[in-house]
Formats: sequence, C-alpha cells, structure tokens
Amino acid sequence: MKITTRVKKILANYESDNPGSKAKLASILMHGRLGGTGKLVILPVDQGFEHGPVRSFGPTPAAYDPHYHFQLALDAGLSAYAAPLGMIEAGADSFAGQIPIAAHMAALLGAHIVKVKLPTSFVEQPEAKKIYEEQHTDIAALPARVAQVVKACFDGRRVVVFSGGAAKDTASVLDEARAIRDGGGNGSIIGRNSFQRPRAEALELLDRLVQIYLGKQ
Repeated sequence: MKITTRVKKILANYESDNPGSKAKLASILMHGRLGGTGKLVILPVDQGFEHGPVRSFGPTPAAYDPHYHFQLALDAGLSAYAAPLGMIEAGADSFAGQIPIAAHMAALLGAHIVKVKLPTSFVEQPEAKKIYEEQHTDIAALPARVAQVVKACFDGRRVVVFSGGAAKDTASVLDEARAIRDGGGNGSIIGRNSFQRPRAEALELLDRLVQIYLGKQ
C-alpha cells in the first residue's frame, strides 16, 4: 500500500505508536474514495445498543441484518465501518479484508481517532467563556467551533471526526459536513442519518458527503 504525503504527515503525529497500530490507522486513512486525502467518512452502527433495535433499524428493516451495513459501507466507498464486536463477527468472514473495521474503534486504536458531537455556541464554564472573550475567539459560526475542537486535539495532531447525531434532513447533514471541512475537521462518522434512509437514498447522501470532502460541493 503506497501512502500519500498527507497520510504520512498524519501518522507522524503518533510518535509513540507501534507499527501495528500505525498500519491499522494507515489502512483507514488510505481506504475508500477519500483514501489518501486525510479526510474520512465512517459508517458507525452501534445504535442498537444505545437506542434499541426497533428505534435503530425499524425505519429500514433490511438494516437488522449485519451484512447490510458492511455492504452499504463498501458500495458507498467509505473509509471504515465501526461497530460492536458482535456486529463485526456476524460478517467478518464474508467481508474479510474488504473494508477496515475498528470494533469499538476508540478502544482498538487507543483513541487515535477522536469522535465528538458538533459543538454548539454555548460555553458552560464561565472561566472558559472569559478566555474566549479576552482572546476575541470567534465561536459564533460552526466552522469556527469545529476549528476549536481540532485545536483542542493536540493542535490538530489527532484525527477528529464528527458524529451526525439524530436523524435530520439532507440539507442539514450536508451543511454540517461543509462546516466540518471548512473548520479543518477530518470528516464525518454518520450512522442513523445514513442507514435509516432507504438504501438508494443513503448511497446518494454518502456520495454527496464524499464529494464535499473532496472539495467538489
């Protein structure tokens, strides 16, 4: 696997890591339609544990089948598929080697990839709010808030992806992705907003997300 200069630069930030963990991280960063760009779109499917199976998969009954999610991630050309161990095991043989799969990715990679929700403009700690005001730090717009999250992750030395959260309309999902891109985030980890849509609609949405991170939309 030939690694791009951009990915080499990202890997260089993980100075204490062993070759095995760096190879796993490299495989994610080099996979799919965004491979080599330093940007990621990941399909996470752990909502059955968090919300229960009906709330997660009822809107798209085919999604009860673990193979559905492997295939959706593959057909969309995504960077990786993240899920609890049981979901991974249910398709590990059928889809072996076809897409990077990090079961509970943060634990497997030692939080090499940081997943967070998009930040609002509300600052809970008065001390932090005071510093933002004293430094005239702009956090009014979402891209500026994304940039602050990236800065908090070792000044951009760690890969940061942002979750899509609850199901929302397509325009909102795409606008959030543009804000993540413009704020310097590494990409999206988008579950319910993809697999709860009909398959064709999900693939269209994921394609548009990839186009955004390629700078084409």
